[in-house]
Amino acid sequence: MKIIHYYNNFLTILTYCTIICQTISAQTLNVNYRGAPQILVAGQYNGISLFNGDLSEQENYNVMTASFITQQPNGTFQLAGSTSYNGTINALCVMPRSQNNLYDIDVYIGGKFTTLANKTLNNIARYDPSSRTFYALMEGLDNTVYSLYCDTNNSLIYVGGGFVAPINPAAHGVNISDFGGGVAIWHVGNSSWTALPFKGFNGPVFTVSFNPQNGTFYFGGQFDATSDGNFGTIPNNSQPINLQNSTFSDGNTATLTNFTDSSALICSNEPDGPGHTWLLANNEVGLLRIKFDYEITPTAIGLKNTNYQGRGTKTFRLISLPDNSIITLSYTNTTNGTTLTCSDSCPLDPSNTDYQIFNFVNPVPLRGIQILLLDYYGEGGGLHGIQLYQSEIVVRGVNGYNSPTCSNSSSSSSYLSSSSYPNVTAIGNWVPELVPGVWVNVLAATIPAAEITNSTTKLIMQPYIPQAGYYNITLSSPPCISLGCDNVIPIDVNFTSSPGVSTVVTITQNSTNNNLNTFYTIYSGYVLGTSATFQPTVEITASKSAVAPSDGTDAIIYVDYIQFTKTDNRTSLSGLFQYSPSTSTAQAAWYGFNGGLLIPKSIINDIVVVSSTTIIIGGNFNNNSFSNIAFYDGIKFTPLSDSGLNGHVNTMVLIDRDLFVGGLFNNTANGTLPGLNNIARYNLDEQKWYRISGGVNGEVNRIAFVNNGTPQIHVAGKFNTLINPQLSTQNNIIGNASFGYGMWDNKIGNWVNTGYIDGTIGDIVAYNFPSSQTGPLTFWGGEMSSIQSFMSSSGGLLTHSGYNSLPLFPQAINGNISDFIINSAVQSNNTKSNKTFTAIGGKFQIDNIVNVAILDNNVWRGMSPSNFKGEVKVLVLKDSVLCAGSELNGIDGSAFAAYNLNSDITYAQTLTANDKIVRVNAIKYRAGTDDYIVAGKFDKAGQSSCSYICSWNSISLQWKGLNSSLIGEIVSMDFVGLSQSQNFLVVAGNLTLDGKGPVYVAKYDFSRNIWKEQGTQGSGDTQLPGPPTTVINNFLSNNQEYFVSGTVDNTGEVYIRKWDGSKYLNVNPQLLQGSVIKQMALVPASSSHSNNGIVDTQWLLLISGSLKLNNYGDVSAALFDGNTISPYLLASSHDKPGFILSVFTNIIPELLAVHGFLPVPIVILISAAIAFFIVFLIVAAGLAYDFRRQRKARGSLKASPRDSGKAALREGELFATINSIIAQQSDPRQSVTSSNVRNSAMLSDEKSADFMGGAGVAAIAASESEPKSEKQEISAADRARAARAFLANHPDARQYYARYPFVAKEEGELDFHVGDSIYVVDTADEVWWIGWKDDGTGNFIQGLFPSNYVVEDPSYTGAS
Repeated sequence: MKIIHYYNNFLTILTYCTIICQTISAQTLNVNYRGAPQILVAGQYNGISLFNGDLSEQENYNVMTASFITQQPNGTFQLAGSTSYNGTINALCVMPRSQNNLYDIDVYIGGKFTTLANKTLNNIARYDPSSRTFYALMEGLDNTVYSLYCDTNNSLIYVGGGFVAPINPAAHGVNISDFGGGVAIWHVGNSSWTALPFKGFNGPVFTVSFNPQNGTFYFGGQFDATSDGNFGTIPNNSQPINLQNSTFSDGNTATLTNFTDSSALICSNEPDGPGHTWLLANNEVGLLRIKFDYEITPTAIGLKNTNYQGRGTKTFRLISLPDNSIITLSYTNTTNGTTLTCSDSCPLDPSNTDYQIFNFVNPVPLRGIQILLLDYYGEGGGLHGIQLYQSEIVVRGVNGYNSPTCSNSSSSSSYLSSSSYPNVTAIGNWVPELVPGVWVNVLAATIPAAEITNSTTKLIMQPYIPQAGYYNITLSSPPCISLGCDNVIPIDVNFTSSPGVSTVVTITQNSTNNNLNTFYTIYSGYVLGTSATFQPTVEITASKSAVAPSDGTDAIIYVDYIQFTKTDNRTSLSGLFQYSPSTSTAQAAWYGFNGGLLIPKSIINDIVVVSSTTIIIGGNFNNNSFSNIAFYDGIKFTPLSDSGLNGHVNTMVLIDRDLFVGGLFNNTANGTLPGLNNIARYNLDEQKWYRISGGVNGEVNRIAFVNNGTPQIHVAGKFNTLINPQLSTQNNIIGNASFGYGMWDNKIGNWVNTGYIDGTIGDIVAYNFPSSQTGPLTFWGGEMSSIQSFMSSSGGLLTHSGYNSLPLFPQAINGNISDFIINSAVQSNNTKSNKTFTAIGGKFQIDNIVNVAILDNNVWRGMSPSNFKGEVKVLVLKDSVLCAGSELNGIDGSAFAAYNLNSDITYAQTLTANDKIVRVNAIKYRAGTDDYIVAGKFDKAGQSSCSYICSWNSISLQWKGLNSSLIGEIVSMDFVGLSQSQNFLVVAGNLTLDGKGPVYVAKYDFSRNIWKEQGTQGSGDTQLPGPPTTVINNFLSNNQEYFVSGTVDNTGEVYIRKWDGSKYLNVNPQLLQGSVIKQMALVPASSSHSNNGIVDTQWLLLISGSLKLNNYGDVSAALFDGNTISPYLLASSHDKPGFILSVFTNIIPELLAVHGFLPVPIVILISAAIAFFIVFLIVAAGLAYDFRRQRKARGSLKASPRDSGKAALREGELFATINSIIAQQSDPRQSVTSSNVRNSAMLSDEKSADFMGGAGVAAIAASESEPKSEKQEISAADRARAARAFLANHPDARQYYARYPFVAKEEGELDFHVGDSIYVVDTADEVWWIGWKDDGTGNFIQGLFPSNYVVEDPSYTGAS
């Protein structure tokens, strides 16, 4: 018998050896996921990533800059660089350097920026992903880049945008006069810029496309002329006329205050309302008369209607003054693009978003106009703005005639921007002078005779030139008689026609004809158009050759105006152009599109090549047969089905024969397919439009196609809802929340969950190495506030294979996205029902489920009978019982409830507070009892007067206090130490104890029913520097150790301290100011670290919340080994960092003592070798120890194994025990599920049946019934009552739980199953104990059993 006993001692050693040997492992992950198979993380975030060791993996970016981001083949995002303030990234393209590897490429980046990654890079840059380095393209371009095309065959980069030329071209040997704006070519081979042969365009280029089948480049944008002058006609509305010096009068004006001044229409400031709008009297026609200060020849008039309170002008008539003749006008029909004329009655659209332009059919010189308002909308007519235009480009010397003083004020019209007006700057003594006869005001300057040769008097005149081309430039000179011709001296006129190109002429103004102006030619030739970087300029000074007046009086120079007349008007381009670089004849190499079917001011945003002869253009344009999208076959434009779309197109992608189109539209042009909602699919073979589900609720700016093994259609824009057509109505747009990005899977016909991108994406491009098996490199550019590997709504599971989002999809209703916050998330396995339950609690709504949701078979359900009204702060779940605590702020409800998931029965408990603010911040189940400890802020629990922290008994359903000497809101608590009885509890908060405070941490001793302060305010080693936020047990120590975190008084910095049993150790994870810690947890490490006295060498402290790390920035969770801290989880919410609020771990019990793993067969072999080699040493040691122990303890066991002579260790029992360990290890249910491993014990179904009453018992019995033996088994409630009766009669008995099954084969042994309750009455022998158990009928039987087969903590058994 003694030998058997010593073998049992050896068996215990061997069991621990099995676990110790498991420490040998090789894991590269920071967390040992074999020891913690699942980590459930929850909080407030929309996207999340695992940190992979690269400091470029930032989770949030500066929203005031643009970001360039690389996505590795494994899906990891890395920030490569950010632009200067308010920068944008609009275009990307990839140029391979070789076919050697995936990273042997260059990425070209275009946008609007002055720096990128803190390097001076103007609007365009090159990036080398192999070295992660940015390079300049000489000194860059002088303005925005919108489009890039990488010509890989010729190593050329075609660039389109709003720029004119390269910066500082002369320093690099580049002739700036070759560049006319909008386009340029970068030569990769010799790193140089060249212009295209037509120089460029007079407006921005938004897209550059190439047709490899016919060698043609297509340029689309907002332009109507080439910069070489071969295309383009000056439009009638090229220059606005300043009406501020004109005289306004009106008739039948309304009497409404601030609506009577018709001159307020000159500048048309927003909004449409008082002070900015002129109204007629109710139900009256009226007139507006404008008398000009001088004779002008207007070519167009722009009218901006009012829509104030539904008013507006419906029709009008324009009359010339002074002859009162009707003026015939022409205008464009906005619905079909046709040109119409009107005279007696001209229509005015009720829309007032912009000016409606009417052209004069026969322009003539006028002294004034009169507008008759004939019909009206609503209660009366009126106008919100008026502007006259002329086709001549004129700069007058008197600047007051050039632009109104309000020209810099805001205006919604592109025709009235301040740059559209000419400008004059006078240096010296210049004054207006009226010239009789011609009756015009000129600007004159007097110069002392002695200063003529060195005078600084100068007049700088700057016209607005809308198109580059060939111009004849003349100076108008009135007669000099009134000024004194003897004093008028010659002038030098210096004209700068393009950068670095100037011409100087000398003009003598000596005309004496009182009735006529004299015109002098000052230049005839090529003039570059006005742009953001170049302004044609005329400078007028006294001639260097001038002679002073003979009488010695002051000399006079004067200026009337300078006129620019385009001499090469050609066909306008309407935003579309094509170029064939291989064509040998220069003039035939570039040409406009035939037909002239696009209306003036058309905008082309994208061009898609279909075949060698056909392209598709998309933008903002229309005519009789098509709107906003059309085919072009090289000869003519043809419509797509249903005439196109009813709103503008921004982006298109052709995938096989499906064209995906994005923009701002909701139907076809003919109105045949409502519900397109800004994105649509067009099949070229079927010639038919299709919806993309319900579309999105905002404008789509970019669609990109990336083939990452499976085709990915990326959609980006100004939307936040992926519309669900089944849930949405005309008045309610409902769908899954988004943040400007979605991915469409065309094969399954639905949106798919993918990475998280928040912000405006400028472009996406991917490169896949031809022989690569790893997938593509993908590059992202835009004003993105954050980007993460996984889109996840505040909850998900971390395992060895990565992150898996919980199936949560927050809804957006009419663009409004409600908060989705998960404060607590828990998970448990029910071995009886073989189910895994996941529960979340917080502030959210899933369909009709509010604040608490349970995931059961991948379907969410709520607590019955009703949802929590307040925000749920804490959940505890084991098997099928869920306990929840919430916050109630002035509302009635239950702040604490227990719910059985199987029986669907809830027992709610009422907590109250005098100020009606109740919070339950923490719930703990005390193992080995029927008690739940509930803590937070409340003054009364049920009928008990206990406050702040109470114990709730699940059998009696009664509350009781834990010594009322502790007062104050408790924010966190945990049991401490390794004791299975959980006799010590620490609580954290801003508390008072026995009237003294503040006390930040207090410890409660259950056996003595007393509180003891363990952390007052202060800097000593037994004090804490500020209020705590969370406390967790160090379950690796039996010294009642714990970690506590909080905020330092006055500074707001966070701190962490470790209580080592006698004092606090300063745990310094080096978190920066602004960090917030919400929770801590101990997790097993993938590899050991040095011993530092803070964190066990095989474990890590997981710190979560919203953290700021030095040299990194914002993270949501970090791992700390006691010396160093590193990022772990990166989470983001919309426009801000994310929070990790809850971390729930599943840690296998074996790791509580030791860590790591070896294969079990090797463990068995090692164990057997050790057993046979040292058995005699163990036997000898056992004999000596047993002899000494028996002398001290005699007669305490009536029938001990030694005295009975029974063989306690039967054949095969050693390996049976090892097998039981193996079985437990391989069973995923045999795990401890809590961030505090020992405190996870939950309410059993027996007890839940008791606290739920008779109905609950019946429900549980029905849902969890088991086959009955021949004995008549009793109900769970009856067994619980029988157990209480037994304990009343055996007060010395201690309850244990079977960890392994034991089969009784000899008389006097006690047979039991895993999880059975064993009531031990005799432990005198270390190996064989005596205990009792219920045989299932309420009858208790007694017997012997091995002591190492039972544990005091039921969670170690894995049984439900």
